[in-house]
Amino acid sequence: MQLIESVDSSIPVREWRSLRNAQVVVLSAVPWESSIPVVRELVSRGIFVLLLAARWNRISLGEGVAAGASGFLVKEAEMGRIAAAAYAVASGYTVFSKELSDEYVPPLEPDVVAASTELPHAVLTGREREVLGLLAKGLSTAEAAGVLQVSPATVKSHVSHALSKLGARNRLEAVLMVKGD
Repeated sequence: MQLIESVDSSIPVREWRSLRNAQVVVLSAVPWESSIPVVRELVSRGIFVLLLAARWNRISLGEGVAAGASGFLVKEAEMGRIAAAAYAVASGYTVFSKELSDEYVPPLEPDVVAASTELPHAVLTGREREVLGLLAKGLSTAEAAGVLQVSPATVKSHVSHALSKLGARNRLEAVLMVKGD
């Protein structure tokens, strides 16, 4: 992945020249303007979006997730963290600053809540809950594999099974669903 150039987000997306080969766009969100339409436009073009903002709250995080953004960092993040997050997002992961772990609560579908009398993560195996618990603590796939003394592929398999059982769209949602336990 290579950095092409920066673009003023007030310019319409269709006029961004560097967008042709972009995999990830790092978008700085400012409080007085909504980045959500830009996020939706980029996501609709198959581009991953990593949002940076100085201030986050449950509403802004929820809007970003709903719009399809794949990463959420506090603006003061070190450049190395931003680059690592961009690579992770390009690889299909959802990235979430540790400082924001308590801010985003994924919405539950009303029909799922009405149809179920048990917690959604009660259907997980003990190992799946254990894997998601380690990821909730901020461990990477490789680090969780080391703690559990299994391969990273095994950790990914547990995550994949947990996603389907929970109906979660990504690791972040699954981790947050289990974290609430």
